[in-house]
Amino acid sequence: MAEKIRALVIYEILGRPADHIKISLEQLLDHIGENKGITITNRKVHEPRVIEEEKKKKMGITQDVYSTFAEVEFTIDGLELLFTLLVNTLPSTIEIIEPSELRVKNFDLGGMLSQLVIKLHRYDEVAKALQMEKVQLINLAKEMDKKIRDLGGESPVRFDGPDEKSNVEEKKSSKKK
Repeated sequence: MAEKIRALVIYEILGRPADHIKISLEQLLDHIGENKGITITNRKVHEPRVIEEEKKKKMGITQDVYSTFAEVEFTIDGLELLFTLLVNTLPSTIEIIEPSELRVKNFDLGGMLSQLVIKLHRYDEVAKALQMEKVQLINLAKEMDKKIRDLGGESPVRFDGPDEKSNVEEKKSSKKK
């Protein structure tokens, strides 16, 4: 049987409304606790707080957004299950309380690392797809901007590259004449 591990993790969540993020976090913890081999021994979900204005500006958000976190202590049946939990739920931090030392077989470590690599490849695929879509949308917006300007309109979208700035200046001065 795998060695039991006692750990403390912190899960954070950001969103709105405040009640929703707290309920979502509670549901996540309930779901974790339902898993065979995981026993939650202590959990505390903190009340949501409004994100500070400075942080909202950095994130490009104007509306009120809330943040909350939960401290969860649990006992789990082995390092492999712990690793699976971490990869699938992505806590902010983890502290292994007991045991003070862990022994891992090469085969088990290879399986855990493979699981991590698979997850990273999926994230990489999503990131690349989103990047391609972003480029396509920017190109489409630039085409639409050009057509609007060619028809004498003023586009609500600004692309202030060197060429676009000079075109805007030329069109404004030609309209005045």
